[in-house]
Parts: sequence; C-alpha cells; structure tokens
Amino acid sequence: MMALHPVRLAGVILIIALGGPAVAAGQSSGWRSLFDGTTLTGWTSVGEARWTVVDRAMAANPSAQTRPASEGKPSDTPISGFLRSTETFDDFELTAEFWADPNANSGLFIRCGQPSATGGLGTCYEINISDNHAVSPTGSIVGVHSTLPARVKSMGKWSLFEVRAQGNHLVVKVNGETTVDAHDDKFTNGALGLQAGGPNGPGLIKFRNIRVRPLLAPGAPTSVSEKPKGSPGPRSLLIEEMTWTEVRDAIAAGKTTAIYYTGAIEQNGPGVALGKHLFIAHYLAQRIAEQLGNALVYPTMPFAPTGDWGLVEPGVIDQAKRTSHMRMAGNVNVSEETFGAVAHDVAMSAIAAGFKNVVFIDDHGGGQQTLAKVAKQMNSDFGPRGVHVFHIPDLYYKEKDFMRDYLPKHNLPLDNHSGTDDTSEVLFVDRMAHGDDPRWIRPDKLSNTGPNDPSGVNGDQTLATLEMGKIFTDVKINLAVAQIKQLIADAK
Repeated sequence: MMALHPVRLAGVILIIALGGPAVAAGQSSGWRSLFDGTTLTGWTSVGEARWTVVDRAMAANPSAQTRPASEGKPSDTPISGFLRSTETFDDFELTAEFWADPNANSGLFIRCGQPSATGGLGTCYEINISDNHAVSPTGSIVGVHSTLPARVKSMGKWSLFEVRAQGNHLVVKVNGETTVDAHDDKFTNGALGLQAGGPNGPGLIKFRNIRVRPLLAPGAPTSVSEKPKGSPGPRSLLIEEMTWTEVRDAIAAGKTTAIYYTGAIEQNGPGVALGKHLFIAHYLAQRIAEQLGNALVYPTMPFAPTGDWGLVEPGVIDQAKRTSHMRMAGNVNVSEETFGAVAHDVAMSAIAAGFKNVVFIDDHGGGQQTLAKVAKQMNSDFGPRGVHVFHIPDLYYKEKDFMRDYLPKHNLPLDNHSGTDDTSEVLFVDRMAHGDDPRWIRPDKLSNTGPNDPSGVNGDQTLATLEMGKIFTDVKINLAVAQIKQLIADAK
C-alpha cells in the first residue's frame, strides 16, 4: 500500500523461519495460525472495505463495492479499509501468503499502535504491496527502507511474506528474496494490519496462511535475575545516537568525514510546517553519509539567517521593521555571525575528535556565503596539516538549476519559495519518516500564490507529488556525494 502513515501459506506447506531452518507448518515449533481459514475470528474490520472469507483466504475487493448515495460522499471517492488483529505482538516471526491484482493498493502492517481516531489503523510499520510503486515497491517498509532500484514481482499470483521483527531489527523476504534488512526504533509492539483499497488502487487483495511465532527481544532476560543487555552497538550514522567510544572506533575504522548539515525554521505558508529545511536536512544527511561510506553525521543545525527581528534599541522590537520570513510567527533567525560561529565550532569539535574532512551543507539559501567563508578560512588553517573543511554548494544551487529545467519540461510552473519543488521534498521525506501517518503537510491549506502574497508562498504547492519529491531529493544526494568526493580527491 501507500496511503499517507510512519512509515507498512493451501495444504501442507513449508514455512522458512528467517535466520533458522525450515519448519513444517504442522509442527509444534512455536508457530501458530492467526487465521482459521473459515471466519474472521481474531480480526476487526476497520474502514469501508468489506472483507470476506473465500477459498480459505481473507479477501476484499473495493472495486466491486458501490458507495451508497446516503453517505453523502461522491460515488468515485476511493473505498478502503483494514483488518486489524485483536492480538498484539512485541518481537516475532511471521509468514503470510498474499495475492494482489495488478491494480491493488495494499500492505501488511506490523506493530500498529492504538488508533488516534475512529476508522484508523494506528501508526505502524507498513510492508508495501505495490510492485510498480514509484517510491516503496512491494517488500519495502515505508519510511524505513525501499527496495529501489530493485523490484520484486508478486502481483497476480500467490506470493509469500516472511517477516522478522526482533528489537529494532526488521527483516522482510518476498518469495524467498530479502527486500529489507534494516534497523529502526519507531515502534516496538502492536497489532497486525491488512489493507484493501485506497486512492492508488481498488483491486482485489487476498491473504491466507498467516502464522506467527513470538520471539525474545535481543538481550531479553532469560530469568528474573538477569539484566537487559541493551543495544549491542550503533544503529545509525548519527553521532548523537552513538557513544563516544563508538565514534572513536568508527573514525579509526575509516569513517573520517564529518557532515554538518544546516536547515532552517522558516515560514512555508499555512500548508507546510516550519521545519521544512530541517526535516529535509536531517533525512538527506544520513543518505549522503550512507552513499559516501566513510562519513558520520553531526547533529542537524535547525537555525539559519531568515530575516531581521526588528530590534530598534535594547528591549524594543518594532514589528514594522521585521523583514523577510521574520514577519511571520514561529520563524527563527540567527545572525550571520552566530551562524558562522556555530559552524566553526562544530568543525573544530569534529577535527578535535579526529575527523580528516568536515563538510558544510546548507539546505537553505540564507547562510551559504557564510559557510563558504568559514570553510575557506578553516581549510587554509588546517589544510597544510592534512585536515580539510569544505563547503558543498552544489546540493542547493545545482538542484535549483535542475528544478528550473525539470518543471517547465513537465508543463509545471516555476516557483521561488516553498512551491512545487520544496513541498514535494517535504511530502517525500514525511512519508519516509512517518509512513502513512503524515505530520508536516496540511493538504487542504496548500497555496498557489505569487510574489508578496500574505501566505508567504511563491509557487504552487498543490502540484507537489511523492514522485517529484524522490526525484529532487535524489538529485540533492547525488550532487552532494559527487562534490564531496571530488573535493576530497583534489585535496590529496
């Protein structure tokens, strides 16, 4: 499936336990069935899709349903719904067969929390079922890991999910092929969910032979006297999630590049959250570090120069003298001097820790020249000693060049601030971070306005799409990685 959330066996068969030997379905090896093959006992229907049991499979076909006129909704409004297990699970292995029409919109959800509203499934990990999805094809965990560029072929036949969720370690296989092997800490327990229908596909979906085997969490005590062991090591490239000895050891093992990525807290109209640049920066910094292979990420700087406060004398702010984004509530401005000083001191900290290369990246237009100036001076000071500090402007400026070429070619208008480009990026990063539980976009409040509009938007936010968000963020990642590699090579 792909709706907006955080991040989603006929006869005798063999169930392959991930990380363990094959086990016959009938054996008492801790496996048990969650579906009796004849009723929906153990499952609760959520939403409008009608679920039935056909040929020992739980099935729903929203395309065959007609919305009653009495509901007061347009007849073409997509019908969707879920089955939610009445039982919840912490750590487990799960196997389930699924059959999906090519136009089905579905997913297998795990660790679903309590719904915040009637008719919802709750926040979950979603294992997507959509072979041709542009962002998270079948077997992806939405907001955690995409199979791209690889795709599995599962539609129009019975396919097998094998899922292992143990602590923060998540593994997914589709038809024996590993599609996800990742770590994520967002959800630790909850119900299971099965999806049918939605805006991206009303086709038939069926599930059968759903079995689960509970597991102990990694390091779980085996007796009341044993203490939990905790995480065995770092699970990300963010230094704030590492211990100091892990950072030391990572540097010694070759991770000698430090990424300092700055965002901003600035207005983006009534439809996009203030943290736009912060969200993008925090997500992309990790992707850039992954592609470099030798980098760690310093905490994302949330603040940047965004205008003037309107301070006319000590203790007095003249509202009429505020400029740029600072005219709107919630914006945060730091002076160019402060912005540069923080970058300098973070770089000094990274150098003191033993990093050989420090790169400054700014997702926001304001502050680019300040970062370039600080990097130039520090590189002059430390370069002769084999330590380098670089500013990476390509991510910002060349991505904007790409956007100005891309939009007209696709019959889309150019934008200047928080328009189609920026909103698409937030839409995509929001999906990667929160799956089908979006937090940063207000769809009914997106703007299509020009220069000097009171909304603060200069562009068309309503045209934003997930697909463009992935395109634009991929361009940023590729530009940054290429420039970082080139600068480091040139400095040798």
